[in-house]
Amino acid sequence: MGMKSILGLLLAAALLGGCAVYT
Repeated sequence: MGMKSILGLLLAAALLGGCAVYT
């Protein structure tokens, strides 16, 4: 796993969190 993979996971988690907040 490289930095891009970790950043991708963080970005995905942030997007899911944002969707949960807006719903």
